[in-house]
Amino acid sequence: MLNQKGGAKLAILLAVIYFVVLFTTLSFAGVIDVKGIIGKFSKPKEKAETEEEIKKETTSTVEAEAGAEETLSEEKSEEVETGEAKEVATKTAQAEVTATAEADMEQLEKVVKIYEAMDTKKAADIISQLDDDEAVELLSCMNEEIAAEILAEMELDKAAILSRKIRKP
Repeated sequence: MLNQKGGAKLAILLAVIYFVVLFTTLSFAGVIDVKGIIGKFSKPKEKAETEEEIKKETTSTVEAEAGAEETLSEEKSEEVETGEAKEVATKTAQAEVTATAEADMEQLEKVVKIYEAMDTKKAADIISQLDDDEAVELLSCMNEEIAAEILAEMELDKAAILSRKIRKP
């Protein structure tokens, strides 16, 4: 009846594009450090060394608190704490971004299903009133046959504009 594989592939593609744009935006805004995240995955030896250094510094801090003779300077302790705080903040931001993106994708899928279930003329009338980017997002996630029927019901100018925007990567 409906080509579900094409719709699923398109939804996955849109999700990937959404994540790339979202991470890029957050990186430019300074919310996350994408280069640092990528560096952690691309250089496992350095990551292991960094983890060992953090363990050593943490062990030294614990020993200092217990009254051991070896202690870290205040500056090093602050650097470790600041680094840990940044790492926790980065992980929290990543989790929030992922959760938000998943929620957005679920909402988009719900709206797409609603439009697919509607009469094509009514769906075309409503989608014609949406912002072009919103309309393109909805039509791109829809089953191709239903999207074609909806576009066919729209005014020619609007359908042509949306078709051009759907075509562009």
